[in-house]
Amino acid sequence: MPLPSPNPTPPRTNTLMLYYSSAQQLCHHALSGCPMRTGDLLGSGTISGPTPDSFGSILELSQGDAAPLALSDGTERSFLEDDDTVTVRGFAQARITGSALGVAADNSAPF
Repeated sequence: MPLPSPNPTPPRTNTLMLYYSSAQQLCHHALSGCPMRTGDLLGSGTISGPTPDSFGSILELSQGDAAPLALSDGTERSFLEDDDTVTVRGFAQARITGSALGVAADNSAPF
């Protein structure tokens, strides 16, 4: 089931908030003996900023279950539930131009 939106404005953050830069992640990857090839991805984990509008996870947004998110259908959530649909949209912007990086969506499943 699609998860009702908690907020029409998605969190805004960027790679400047990463603990390790992309270059450092690449070096760590290469130093372990694993070469990078075209199409390989680096998993950065959650990218969060210092303010609530830049938090990158539901756990942060709900303050660890202390402040559940009010969803558009009137329910509250602090965590994903089985069969929730999560959609992630990416966008990269330079000074003047920008590019949509695509959309990824999937359902959460029980363990």
